[in-house]
Amino acid sequence: QAYRYRPGLGVAAVKTTADFDSEMSKVSAISGATGTDLDKLRGKAREMGAKTKFSASEAAQGMQYMADLEGG
Repeated sequence: QAYRYRPGLGVAAVKTTADFDSEMSKVSAISGATGTDLDKLRGKAREMGAKTKFSASEAAQGMQYMADLEGG
């Protein structure tokens, strides 16, 4: 079957990436993680997004919650 253009598909991918980046920025702000530590957390969030019913952004939200509990 030939490739069929699907309007909005690229927009959805950009939004998903932007949402994930936003969530990970919050993780960094709450936890203080930067550099290699933040890269490890980003990788873990992506892994959890691939291996569970939750998206990577939802995994990042979970990390925010845990960091907030740890800090507060």
